[in-house]
Amino acid sequence: MDSSVVSDYLLKRGVIVRNLASYNLNAIRITIGTAKQNDRLFELLLEAIS
Repeated sequence: MDSSVVSDYLLKRGVIVRNLASYNLNAIRITIGTAKQNDRLFELLLEAIS
């Protein structure tokens, strides 16, 4: 899965992550949030990759 696709998907749903494509990496960086924020992130991340 392309990190740009995942980060765009999350951004459109209100979750901001750092896409590391500019570093030639197919990865995103996620900052730890509150339990509620993390639950929302994991929910959307599962949607994005399925």
